[in-house]
Amino acid sequence: MATSSEEDYLRTIYELDVERGAVRSVDVAKVLTVSKPSVNKALSRLEEEGMVTRLPYSPVVLTEQGRKKGEQLHQRYSAIRRFLIEQLEVPEERANEEAHGIEHALSTDTVQRLCAYLDDK
Repeated sequence: MATSSEEDYLRTIYELDVERGAVRSVDVAKVLTVSKPSVNKALSRLEEEGMVTRLPYSPVVLTEQGRKKGEQLHQRYSAIRRFLIEQLEVPEERANEEAHGIEHALSTDTVQRLCAYLDDK
């Protein structure tokens, strides 16, 4: 993934897909509080990268590659959020916001270590 913004879009698409089954661009816009044109631009980039496929007036569909990457991004965010809430007792709403910022700054190795730490708790 080229940018943290694209990662945010992909993670959101993955989470909506798991939650609802079908992902519409309007749903992505609502969750990320961005405009539909912004979503369409991001979806075009994700499509170019082979992460999603889409047809006019149809739901966004994750490719196998997109699903794997989306799941990784979701696990990364969830681990950071869980650490903030469970270990540091950060209020949930603030943990949601801060995990979003932190997730892009940590290396894969650090996230793996964090997950191992949380699994031991």
